[in-house]
Amino acid sequence: MKKKVLCTICVRKSSKGLKNKNIKKINSTPLLGFTGTFTKKLKYIDECIISTDSLKYQKIAYQYDINSYFLRSKYLSGPLISDNEVIKHALESTEKHNKEKYDIVVYLQPTSPLRKKYDITKAIKYLIKNNLDSIWSVSQVDKKFHPLKILKKDKNNSFKFYMNKGKNIIARQQLEDVYLRNGVFYIFNAKLFKKNNLLIGKNNYLYLIKHKTFNIDNLEDFNNFKKYYNDVIKEKNKSNKI
Repeated sequence: MKKKVLCTICVRKSSKGLKNKNIKKINSTPLLGFTGTFTKKLKYIDECIISTDSLKYQKIAYQYDINSYFLRSKYLSGPLISDNEVIKHALESTEKHNKEKYDIVVYLQPTSPLRKKYDITKAIKYLIKNNLDSIWSVSQVDKKFHPLKILKKDKNNSFKFYMNKGKNIIARQQLEDVYLRNGVFYIFNAKLFKKNNLLIGKNNYLYLIKHKTFNIDNLEDFNNFKKYYNDVIKEKNKSNKI
């Protein structure tokens, strides 16, 4: 595609919801390994790097051909640091190390391990063709979880609609489609990102993922993915025997 593409994977050792979730194993493969294995399928990726504050994570990344030229600082590993700051540091540090500039950044989160090569390839081509700032992967939200149906309560358990417009909704047909970012990928123009320090950009596009996704934040999420993954493997093995 005549563009220099950098893939960044950002993980820190601290995790509130599930300790060391990025390296928890499904069978013998850590979550980080799923993403590392996947990046090998993307032949147009010029460089795949990890940004982490952990030597242990760094060593695991090397096992899956994910490069690391630095350990990020304690400041950049804090719980309130934005993805923007971490990715910008990773991009600029890699460009400085490699002495070259990248046109596109693909940001992948190990906690969303189900991906398809087709989706990312299509998204990158679409970003280039339409000169976009960014593309985010999303899943459509079931209308029973629509923001206009969500409630909030006060200290006395008295409730009201979280959004005032919700009180006017009497049928699902009144609800427009809404989407949730699923962490499968974020793709953006590197030059504009460095200039504006924004992952979203003005000229953006939502890429709808139609297959099942997981976004792992806690033990329940992890166990659900583990069960799904093992069930899929069993079905594949059965099919191969037939």
